[in-house]
Amino acid sequence: MLNAPGDVFQGDVITTDPHGQAQIRFVDDTRFVVGPNSRVEINDFVFKPDGTATDVTLNALKGTFRFISGRSPHEVYQLNTPTMTLGVRGTTINLRVLVNGFSYANWEQGSGEACVAPQGAGGPHIVCRSVSTGQTVGGPPGGGFADFRPGELRSLLDVLSTSLGPVGPDFGSNPPPGRSDTNEPESDNSPY
Repeated sequence: MLNAPGDVFQGDVITTDPHGQAQIRFVDDTRFVVGPNSRVEINDFVFKPDGTATDVTLNALKGTFRFISGRSPHEVYQLNTPTMTLGVRGTTINLRVLVNGFSYANWEQGSGEACVAPQGAGGPHIVCRSVSTGQTVGGPPGGGFADFRPGELRSLLDVLSTSLGPVGPDFGSNPPPGRSDTNEPESDNSPY
């Protein structure tokens, strides 16, 4: 886990190893945890002098992540994965992005919107779903929303909680000893 405080700048890429974890705390108290074996790019990062955000875009490229919104207007935050764009409202979101780009987002608290390109789409047309507490959406490579097979959703939620730890004062605490998020997708594009 990254213990030393440090500055994060627009364009920075944060990468963790299989045992690492980092927490980014923005000036508006928005928090973003980067789980083990993960990679995220800070794309846009604009704050007003009063410490509220006007535009923040995070590109989750691979691994597990947790986002907890702070005191800025929630619509100024955007989370991107290789297959989905997520808008947030009063939110705690857990994310998983596999090596092939297959992405899952679980709304632990709050609501928001998940958008994907339609399956087989060749243009800029986008399909969005409203999502709220307890719901999970998946975006496979090739577009569209994923359907979950029996047991797949439970396995996904177990991976997220093991990798990121519980939400609480230690936000994103270390995973239990001997456990890390190193599973890769099987040949049928499903991680489970």
